[in-house]
Amino acid sequence: MSFFSTTGTLRLTDILKFASDPDTVYSPTPSTPQVPPSSSPSTPQVPPSSSPPTRSGSEISLSVIDPQLLNNFPRASEPPGTPIRAQTPSPGHTGQAALDDKNEKASQPKRSQKKRVRITQINAVHGYVEGACRGGEEFKVLRLNELKKPIIQSTDSAARFLRLVTDMVIRCEQISSETGCWLFFTAQHLTACAPFIHYSSPRILREGEEDIESIINQFNEIFAKLTAARRHDAREMHVKLVEAQKEGVETRRQLEEVAAQAESSRQALERQERQLEEQTALLEEYRRKLTK
Repeated sequence: MSFFSTTGTLRLTDILKFASDPDTVYSPTPSTPQVPPSSSPSTPQVPPSSSPPTRSGSEISLSVIDPQLLNNFPRASEPPGTPIRAQTPSPGHTGQAALDDKNEKASQPKRSQKKRVRITQINAVHGYVEGACRGGEEFKVLRLNELKKPIIQSTDSAARFLRLVTDMVIRCEQISSETGCWLFFTAQHLTACAPFIHYSSPRILREGEEDIESIINQFNEIFAKLTAARRHDAREMHVKLVEAQKEGVETRRQLEEVAAQAESSRQALERQERQLEEQTALLEEYRRKLTK
């Protein structure tokens, strides 16, 4: 059965009605006549509808969108190809940000730039290395850094000595390997109990083995004498220290005796002063009796 009885506009509500009751003859809903435009503004009259108005998918509720985001999209008056303009901060905000950056940079501490001094033969800031000689003449070697203070603690000094001497031995091997020179190095710490440290380059061992053995023996005797002398001096200083401690104990005892004698003398003087006061008071009493 055809439900089209006459021409008209087909709507979804009409189709739903026909689907629920097929025996009814479809009567198309007449289309809404278009109202011609008028010069005076008036509110158009919307015809009543049996079904609630539905919102199409292309319609978007603008009330739920942030207005700040709408400013970034092109308006309807702008062409589709118009680029989106970024919002620029106001001049007052820019000036405040610049002022904050300036204050932050001013508050940061400035690093003191130390002037680098170039060390030359004319400008020997730290002087020359003492004890360096070339033959019988002095060999002037510039000291690149200031000398550090001596280490007083013997254990720390011995550990520091071992580290530095190990580096020296490594450097000596490097020098002898690269240059093929005759090189001999030796060192010993003051409080060391082990034998002294020495290094001989391969060339000097090949060409002067006997002389090197003699030099090593001589250094062994030198270090042994220095160690014995130091121990002897240390022993003598220990004996003197013990004697000084004994003398200090005796002097302290004598001072205590003198202090005790001074205390007894002070007490005797106080007793004599009290006796004198008593005698003076007694004389005053006798004088008053004689005058009556």
